Amino acid sequence: MLDFSKLLDGSIIICPNSVKKELVKIKSKDYPTKNVKFFSKEDLQEGFYFSYGLDAISYLHQKYHYDYDLAEEV
Repeated sequence: MLDFSKLLDGSIIICPNSVKKELVKIKSKDYPTKNVKFFSKEDLQEGFYFSYGLDAISYLHQKYHYDYDLAEEV
């Protein structure tokens, strides 16, 4: 398993959600002062990519007269 004592403060750990839950339990129990961030692959993808909501797409369609399909891609 992961040795938290060897991690520097501000470290980032990328792991699946199932493993993340176990690591958070271990960290909070044994190393509560260690500043470590946990991310899953899905968390990172959500941070890098985003999608517009229906309100934003409607706004682009009405204000700039974009086709709906084009407004989705913008």
